[in-house]
Amino acid sequence: MSEKDFLARLREHQGIVYKLVHLYADTEEDKKDLYQEILLQAWKSYPGFRGESLNSVPGSTVCA
Repeated sequence: MSEKDFLARLREHQGIVYKLVHLYADTEEDKKDLYQEILLQAWKSYPGFRGESLNSVPGSTVCA
C-alpha cells in the first residue's frame, strides 16, 4: 500500500485518533506528542496491514 493510501486511511480515522489523544493526554504538548507518536507507529506498521480487518482496527491497535 502506498503513502497515498495511508494518508487516505488516516483522514478516514482522524477523529478516532483525536478522541484517543484527548482521552490519554492532559496538556496540549502531551496531546501533540501522543498524536505524532501514534502516526509514526501507524506508518511503521502500515506495510504489514493487509486490509483484512475492520477499517478502524489499525488505528485502535496502534493506539492501544
